[in-house]
Amino acid sequence: MTSKETLVHIALADGRPSGIRKAYSAERSCICIAFGRADYPKARMREELSQTGVYLVQGPDPDHPGKQRVYMGRGQVLTTRLDDHQRKKDFWTQGFAFTTDNKNGLTEAHVVQLEARLIRQARAAGVAIVDNDVTPNPTPPRAEEQSVHDRLFEDVLLLMGVLGVVCLEEPATSVAPADAEGVQYQLKPKGTSCRGFECSDGFLVRKGALGRIGKAEKLSPGYRLRRQELLDDQVLVETSDKKHLRLARDHVFGSPSQAASVMAGVNLNGRVAWVDESGQTLKDHQVGSTLVPPSAPSSDQPTLFEAGQAM
Repeated sequence: MTSKETLVHIALADGRPSGIRKAYSAERSCICIAFGRADYPKARMREELSQTGVYLVQGPDPDHPGKQRVYMGRGQVLTTRLDDHQRKKDFWTQGFAFTTDNKNGLTEAHVVQLEARLIRQARAAGVAIVDNDVTPNPTPPRAEEQSVHDRLFEDVLLLMGVLGVVCLEEPATSVAPADAEGVQYQLKPKGTSCRGFECSDGFLVRKGALGRIGKAEKLSPGYRLRRQELLDDQVLVETSDKKHLRLARDHVFGSPSQAASVMAGVNLNGRVAWVDESGQTLKDHQVGSTLVPPSAPSSDQPTLFEAGQAM
């Protein structure tokens, strides 16, 4: 196992991938319980949800089609807060509760810091609409305790990410470094000045990219809607000379074609519209990757995903 690999176990309560799941790392004591809202009556009976922890609930935003709305909180007894959301919050369809396998493992001081950092992280990522009205600003932990808090926060991001929470991941973290295997591309059409990378979630376009301004009538309805959403959220903004649209921050588009089309204002095939410095297209690189012989399988390679019914 390389230093970048982490072994995470996922146990399935009833054998269903969409049912109640428990994610945990053998190296750490932290756990995350994930459940759909329909399964919450069963999930709330689990011992883990009677403990102190932090949680996140998410679901489609009713006012913004295609976007997720999220709410994060904490509780000395997780079910107390989650029960309240079951009664009063309409939007959520999935829940994630983070605690430890040690009943006294998380203290109030831990979860206060975790809650604040989760809300800040979700707002900074800009992937989902954050339902929390305010961002808590607790007193920072003492210097000698900071490493413990940092490790807990890393655990939350890891386990929730494995279970499908994408709103906490800042776009730039999903991109391979330029000096590693990542390839930097630029958009070919005139009137644009965009650079970006292919990434695990789609295609990331760098902050400051310039796209064509206009009503983009030639865009397909889906791309036109995405462009308008980015304008409404001020991720895309008009330049001061009114000649271009500028990307206000790094943004991950769902695909290279969506990225190219939204920025250019016309439907494009992203696999050929994005080119590297030598003129090779993204498609050239993708095809080229299939010409490299894969490594021979090794009998001692670890299993990075394990699923079982025993919880």
